[in-house]
Amino acid sequence: MKPKLLNSIFHSLFHARESVENTAALAEVRESDIANSLDPSDAIDFSESADGWFKISPYGTFRGKTPGRQQHVTPESGALMEAEFNSLLGKLGRKFRGVPIYHGHPDVDPEVWTDDRRIGKVTKLESRADGIWGYAEWNSLGEENKREGWWIYPSPRWDQAPGKTRFEPDRLISIGLTNTPRIAESDPVFNSATPDNNDNQTDTTMDPKLIRQTLGLPPEATDEEVMAKIASLTTHATENAAVATELETVKTEKTEMENSLRTKDAEITRLREEQNNSILSEALTSGRITVAERPAWEAKLKSDKRDEEINSLRAIAPARKTQALDLGDRRQERAATDNIREEVSNSVAKLQKDEGLSYSAAWAKVKKEPKFKGYFDRTEG
Repeated sequence: MKPKLLNSIFHSLFHARESVENTAALAEVRESDIANSLDPSDAIDFSESADGWFKISPYGTFRGKTPGRQQHVTPESGALMEAEFNSLLGKLGRKFRGVPIYHGHPDVDPEVWTDDRRIGKVTKLESRADGIWGYAEWNSLGEENKREGWWIYPSPRWDQAPGKTRFEPDRLISIGLTNTPRIAESDPVFNSATPDNNDNQTDTTMDPKLIRQTLGLPPEATDEEVMAKIASLTTHATENAAVATELETVKTEKTEMENSLRTKDAEITRLREEQNNSILSEALTSGRITVAERPAWEAKLKSDKRDEEINSLRAIAPARKTQALDLGDRRQERAATDNIREEVSNSVAKLQKDEGLSYSAAWAKVKKEPKFKGYFDRTEG
C-alpha cells in the first residue's frame, strides 16, 4: 500500500475516534460523510454577547460525497446524536474530550488540510426544533480565530451504521470550520474551496491569515501593518516599472545608434571605393601603372596601409616614349593621345555608372571598341 494512502487512512481513523477516546474499539466500520452549511446565516456568532452555542446543521436533505447517496438529517437522527454524545459524556466524565473542532477536515483529507491541531471542542450537544446545536469551548487557536473571524462556518462530519438504504447520521465525529459556505445548488465535499472542488463557490473572501503569510508578515500583524506592506510593494512595483521603461528606452536608443553607425560605415566604404577608382584611373592614364597591374593596386588600396600605398603609387614616374620624334609631331601626338585618354576614361566611367560594371569590366569593354584600338596598341605595345 502506498505511504500517502496509509497516512490518509491513519489520520482518518485517528481523528474519527478522538471524541470517544479511551472507549472500546468499534465493533464495525461505520459509514461516514460530511455535511455543509446551506445558509450564510448559519455562521458561528463570535461576538462578545454570544453564549457559546452555534447551529451545527439544520434539518434537511443534503448531497454527500458519494453521487446519488444523499444525507438525510432529521429530528430523529439529531436525537440519536444527542443521546450518543450524552452517553459518552456520562461514561467518561471529565475524561471526555468532546467532539474536536478543526480548521477544515484534516481527519478526512490531511493532504488538503495539513493543520490537524484542534482549535476547540464541542462539550454539549442538543437536538433542537430548527436543527442540531453544539456548545463550543475554544483553545488559544480558537480564541485567535474568534477574534479575527477567519473561519466562521461549521461543517460537521458524522457517520451511521453501514448497510442502510439511506444515509441518516446518528453520531457526530468532528466539526470543520471553513470560510466558504456551500449554497443549495452546489455539490462540494468540503465547505472550503480545494483543488478538486472550487467550482460553484459564492464567497470569495480571502483568509486574513493567508494574506499575512503571503505578505511575509506574522499572523498577529495589525491591519495597519498589512496596509503598510501593501503600500510598500505597490511603491516597489511602480519603481520597477519605471526602471523597466527606462531600460527599454536605452535599448531603443542603442539600436538606433547601431543602425546609424552601419549606415555611416556603408557610406564611408562607398566614398573610399570611388576615390580608389579615381586614383587608379589617373595612374593608368598617366602611365604610372598598366592595365595588368591595376587589380594588384586595387587590393593594396583596400589594405590597412591604404595611405602609404597611395603615396607609393603617386611616387611612380609616368612612363615615357624613348623614340625620337619631330617636336611638332610630338606635340600633335601628345595632344591627340591626351584627348583619346580622356575619352577612354569618360567611356569607362559612363559604363560603370550606366551599366553598373566594375572598373576592370568597363575597361575591357572599352578596349573592344574599334575607335580606341590605336590608342591601346600604342599604350600596351
